[in-house]
Amino acid sequence: MKFIVKVFCILLVLIYNADLLYAQYNDGSGNLSASAYLSNGEIKSSAGIGVIPTSVCNGPNRFWTVDIQTNQVIEYELTGGVVSVTGNVIPNCPGRSLAVCNNLNGGSINPTLYTSDLTDSWYWDGDSTWLLASGSTPSVVNAGGAGSTLVFQDPNSPTTLYHYNGTAFGSFFNIPKSAGISDVIVDDSSNTWIGTYQNSPITDTLYKISPAGQIIQQFAFNINTLNGYGFMLLNGIFYIGLGPLNAINPNTLLPLTISGNTVVMGSPVAMPTTISSLDLASCTPGTALYVNDIEKSGKFIVYPNPATDYVMMEGDGTSGIYTLYSADGKVVVSPSTIRTTQTKIDISLLKSGIYIAELKTPSTVLRKKLIISN
Repeated sequence: MKFIVKVFCILLVLIYNADLLYAQYNDGSGNLSASAYLSNGEIKSSAGIGVIPTSVCNGPNRFWTVDIQTNQVIEYELTGGVVSVTGNVIPNCPGRSLAVCNNLNGGSINPTLYTSDLTDSWYWDGDSTWLLASGSTPSVVNAGGAGSTLVFQDPNSPTTLYHYNGTAFGSFFNIPKSAGISDVIVDDSSNTWIGTYQNSPITDTLYKISPAGQIIQQFAFNINTLNGYGFMLLNGIFYIGLGPLNAINPNTLLPLTISGNTVVMGSPVAMPTTISSLDLASCTPGTALYVNDIEKSGKFIVYPNPATDYVMMEGDGTSGIYTLYSADGKVVVSPSTIRTTQTKIDISLLKSGIYIAELKTPSTVLRKKLIISN
C-alpha cells in the first residue's frame, strides 16, 4: 500500500510539472547547468521569465552577457544610466566568450552571436541551437565583433589576436603583455581594442589596433579591473563589466571615454546582482568617443562656445542626428534630427563642465568639444 501511495505522489508531481522540459548542457568541465522551458515558449532564467528572440539586434541601447550559472545569454538595456533586463534569453550557450557580428558561417541568424572556450568555437543558429564554427580553434576564450570582422583573443602573455573568416583562424597581432580586461572589442571601422597590464589588477594601457595588426594609438589606462569579466563598445562609449570581487566598483558597468592620451573613467552603473555575468557584447559598438575629437572634414558648427543657457548647432548640409554627451560618456541631450538650418538646444539645466557634441550623418561622425558655463 505504501508503495502505491508513493507512486501516486510521484505521478502527481510529474503531472503538476508537465509543462516544464529541462535541457542540460555540459560545459566540458563536468559542471551541469539547467534551463527550464515553459510550454508557452517562455524560458525560466536567473533574470526571471523570458523568451527566446529571433534576432540579436533588438535596439540601439541593448547588450548581451553570458550567465555562467545557467549557460544562458541574457539581454540587457542601458537607458538613462540604468541597466534593466529586456526578457530576451538564449539558452545552452556552450562557451564563455561572446561577440556579435555578421554570420560568417552561412547560418539562419544574421547577425549572430559567436562564443568560444579553450577548445572550440560556436555560433548561435536560432532557438537553443549552437553550431560548431568550422576551422581548428586556437586556445582562445575572449571574442569581439562588428560587421564582418570577428576577433578572438588568447588572454595569456603574450596576448595574441586572431581573425576568424568563417573557415579559418589567423593571428594578426601579438604583444608580450597580459590581457588587463577579459575581453576584446571591434569597432565599426574594424579596429580592435584591448586593454593590457604588467602588474595585475591595474590595467595600464588601452591599444587601438588596425585590421592589419598595426598599433594605431595607445592610451594610458590606470584603473583597477580586478574581477573584470567583459569589455564592450556601446554607441561609442566603452564599458567594463566588474564583478563582485572588485573592491572599488563591485557589480557595475564602468563607462570610459578618451581624453587626449588618457582613458577617463565615468560614474559606475549598477548591474543586477542575481546574474553571474561573463563577457559583454553589443550590436551597436559605433566609433569610440574622444573628448577632444574634432573632425577637420565636414561642417559642424557649435556656438557659442563656451555656452550658457543654450547652444546652436548647424549641420554639414545633410540631415543628421545630434547628441550631447558629458565627459564621462553619458547622454545628457537625447538624439534629435539636425538639418541645414540652425538648431537651438536648451542647456540651462546642465552643470558647468566639458561636454561632447556629436553629429552623425550617413557618411561620417563629427564631434566638437563644448564648454558649458552655467
